Amino acid sequence: MSDSSTEDIKSKTSLWGSIITVVAGVLIIGLTVTTIHYRDLYVQTLDRLRSVEFRRQTLEEDASNFRFRKADSSAYALQLEPTLTVVEIESLQQKGLWDPYADIANDLINHPELISLDSAREGEAPVLAREGICVLGPDRVLAFFEHGNTQGKILLSYTVTDDGEISWGVQEAAELE
Repeated sequence: MSDSSTEDIKSKTSLWGSIITVVAGVLIIGLTVTTIHYRDLYVQTLDRLRSVEFRRQTLEEDASNFRFRKADSSAYALQLEPTLTVVEIESLQQKGLWDPYADIANDLINHPELISLDSAREGEAPVLAREGICVLGPDRVLAFFEHGNTQGKILLSYTVTDDGEISWGVQEAAELE
């Protein structure tokens, strides 16, 4: 082999080696960026799940230790902070409830037939006020109401369909003493 062909082979080998090194470097950088991106998404998702679980535990404790005070002779002021997580609010908004707290309360106010007490007078509709309705979580509501001369509270479950329709179920109702 001549010196020029040896030089030519060394030159081509060196060129291909450089190209392979550059391509490998680009692939490593691309994989690193992708890994960092998906790791961040994983951490955000994990934080959201932890937040939902923490909120659910807190709500269960709050519901069992629920406190309210009588604001005046006919209404109760609830002392709870918002109870839906960002993820739950976004889920309800995707189903058509743009203001989940207000939309859920308004729907409940439009369903007085859910409230029935044996001690209430026949023919009188129960009265629910927005201030007496508290969304406890993504599937529970506590509401205070008046039915004739009777005041009471009711715990309801609800589900929201994909087109924003709310279905209600009565879990428990009781008169206030």
